Amino acid sequence: MTAIREEELNMVNGGTVDEIVMDSQALYDKGYLSESYNRAEVILAYFYCAAKVTKCWGMSGVTCDTGFFGDNKYELDGREISRGEALRHIHAF
Repeated sequence: MTAIREEELNMVNGGTVDEIVMDSQALYDKGYLSESYNRAEVILAYFYCAAKVTKCWGMSGVTCDTGFFGDNKYELDGREISRGEALRHIHAF
């Protein structure tokens, strides 16, 4: 069996592992998500973690597309917003 190194996985998924980790922490801190995820959890259960983060962004009014091959995309009220704007929307900073 060939082992996949973490750096190789991050190159494949465009860095969304880190975005999902950070988004899960922000959503957890603000009460939208009942748990947060670390990098290993996201790598091992990417689709589960991404689905939970997407669902919880939706609870806040933000639509999130955790694109597997690129950065996450965020929308609010039908317009694309930056990740920073999405975090400000939930008062994460």
